[in-house]
Amino acid sequence: MGAWLEDLRYSLRSLRKNLGLTCVAIVTLGLGIGFNTAIYSVVNAFLLRPLPVRDPGQLVVLAARDKHTEVPHGMSFPDYRDYRGLTNVFSDVLARREFAFATNWKRDNRTDRIWVDAITPNYFQLLGVSAALGRTFQADQTRQPIAVLDYTCWREKFGADRGIMGQTITLDGHPLTVIGVAPEGFRGTQVAMRPDIYVPLQAPGLSGLNPERFEQRDAHELRLLARLKPGVSIARARAAVNLLAAQLAAQYPDTNKGVTVITIPERFARPEPQVSEALPAISVASMAIVGLVLLIACANIANLLLVRATARGKEMALRSAIGASRLRIMRLLLTESLLLGILGGATGVAVAHAAIRVMRSRPPSVDLPVYMDWSPDGRVLLFATVVALLTGILCGLAPALEVSRPDLATALKEGAGRATGSKRRLTSLLVGGQVGVSMLLLILAGLFIRGAQKAQEVDLGFERNNLLLLSVDLAKQNYDQTHGREFIRRVLEEIQAMPGVRGASVAECIPFERQGNQTVFSEDQVASRQADGLSVFSNTVGDDYFRVMGIPMLRGRAFDKHDDDTAPRVAVVNEALASRLWPGQDRLRRRIRLAGGDVVQVIGVVKTGKYAFLNEAPRPYLYLAFRQNYGSPSIFHVRTAGAPTPLPPAVRQAIRALDPDLPIYNVKTMREHLENGYVFSGIILGGAMSGLFGAIGLALASIGLYGVVANTVSQRTREIGIRTALGASGASILRLMMRESMVLAAVGIAAGFASGLGAARLLKSVLFSVDPADWKTIAVVVAALAVVAAAACLAPARRAARVDPLVALRWE
Repeated sequence: MGAWLEDLRYSLRSLRKNLGLTCVAIVTLGLGIGFNTAIYSVVNAFLLRPLPVRDPGQLVVLAARDKHTEVPHGMSFPDYRDYRGLTNVFSDVLARREFAFATNWKRDNRTDRIWVDAITPNYFQLLGVSAALGRTFQADQTRQPIAVLDYTCWREKFGADRGIMGQTITLDGHPLTVIGVAPEGFRGTQVAMRPDIYVPLQAPGLSGLNPERFEQRDAHELRLLARLKPGVSIARARAAVNLLAAQLAAQYPDTNKGVTVITIPERFARPEPQVSEALPAISVASMAIVGLVLLIACANIANLLLVRATARGKEMALRSAIGASRLRIMRLLLTESLLLGILGGATGVAVAHAAIRVMRSRPPSVDLPVYMDWSPDGRVLLFATVVALLTGILCGLAPALEVSRPDLATALKEGAGRATGSKRRLTSLLVGGQVGVSMLLLILAGLFIRGAQKAQEVDLGFERNNLLLLSVDLAKQNYDQTHGREFIRRVLEEIQAMPGVRGASVAECIPFERQGNQTVFSEDQVASRQADGLSVFSNTVGDDYFRVMGIPMLRGRAFDKHDDDTAPRVAVVNEALASRLWPGQDRLRRRIRLAGGDVVQVIGVVKTGKYAFLNEAPRPYLYLAFRQNYGSPSIFHVRTAGAPTPLPPAVRQAIRALDPDLPIYNVKTMREHLENGYVFSGIILGGAMSGLFGAIGLALASIGLYGVVANTVSQRTREIGIRTALGASGASILRLMMRESMVLAAVGIAAGFASGLGAARLLKSVLFSVDPADWKTIAVVVAALAVVAAAACLAPARRAARVDPLVALRWE
């Protein structure tokens, strides 16, 4: 123990003495470890961190698949009752509404939006979660107007008032009695969201709940979470679920024909089953990219330590001569590198914290209570500690092995600072490795950036610029149809009269957010079972909507003021829906029968766009007239002549002049909606982060090249002086040093090129519309790295060309 303390004290003095090298090493490792820790924190939050409930490993998610949609989706309440009956494999099954929904909370002449999670009464009991205050729901409280507050909501919106128990709060004009507060740290079972209040799924009155709708077997609006019985495997549970799904398909062909149910562990269904399948691949790709940055940093520090250890060759020879074993010398050198790793790890935690704050600063675009808990926990801190220790060992091991076996006679005779051939080879190997890994990183960064560019160049089917969106929900203010329509008409008139406004309309949905859904039949289709119909996305839109959105009208006309309740019901379809229902036929004046029995006539066909995913196949879409299908919420779409940024205050003022208590929410431009939404934000952030990591890797590689060439010049000063004395010109010395350096860089570039192509092919599923062999991108990367490498080598090479032979010959 005493020897270890002695090594520690000596290492601290040595690092303090070489403060410049120490600071460079700590910052370099801090960046590498910090970015790895930040990305791991995100992966940990989404995939690894268990829910704060009893035995989280026993929880499984049930989600439905059918021919109508390519992603898993929710299930119906009757289905929930059926799957809850699988008592041979499940202890119990809970259900919650697919997403939390907003309500209007009126208090003290003020109206706020508050988010509600509707759950079955067995929710807290199944999860093993007890109330921090009061109690949770009981099994028989299915239709009672009661609520449990989220702990953060209770603290921030109710001032942590213990007297709230038994009090009444008013949501959407309906009273609810508060019976409890959920425990601190519990944020529900949706990893990326945090509701404010929990209510029974069939609680009366709230506008986001329709107890009668829940009784319909085709109302796929619930998420099911089951707890496995002790000793029951996931395979056995899947078999039982699959058998029941087949039985329900036979028993209820109208709604369950072709429906299968997937059973997956809760941890692998995050954040939602629709996107959970891609998350592991994205996580692995992200960790691999930041791991490459750390690898370059390690090679850089190893080179610095090797140069420093070479300069201490005489010291190590003296230690060996007076009896120090090779193991003793290695332990001393590794102690120094471990200290650097630990200090770099501490810096890395600070870097990770800052990086997480930057990532969390991006505002969510969806109108949902998004909450990203990426804060480091014990697992993240353990990860950072292990990475720091391994980094310290990795950085110091090669220099320790090389320097701990000195040739005593040569070392004591030549003095300090001379590098042997083996040390030069090791240095060259480390720098070549840096260049190779940097090349690999730059190729991946270039492909990700190219993917982000292509994603933003995709034709979405509408014009995304100069478009303002803002939402109101009149149903939550108890507007009836007559008053709601009049209110919307007056708001649109006010907006259209504002300077710079080119048009305004209203719709129920916007692209890349929640969409309506309809099951449709062509007029000549005899079958009427919902399972035999075509499930399509739908939207209810107002007059002038297609012009305001910039959606091209291919045939027919758009909705106008005559398409009201007194006129025949009409619809507009996109080209994809028209082609599915009437291939090769005239599409106008055709009739479509909806699942509820209503018949609408097609008056127009518009261009097919993108509605849910950038890479989706042409998706059938149905537009219904707002005047004939009044509903809420309503999203105002405002087309402006220039940037719409100055307009929101004027629109808010116009709406508040008509109803000062009406909450106005989700105010954003269409570009903000796209760039901060679930589709574009990940691609844009991935491109930005990979570009950042590529730039850092390039900078570290160039620093490593500069250092090795400068060290080579220093070590070969005498040789250079002799060459000059024998008549070599400065230009020939410059060419010699540049040739040797660029050969080293070229070997690294070639190795990185080959590995980059292989890695890109593995990441093909993650890259958006990018060919892994994108030669244009790869050519740019090769040229950039070659130019940076040449620039890094040029300065020390020019210094070598100016060496004075007299000074060089007297160097030793």
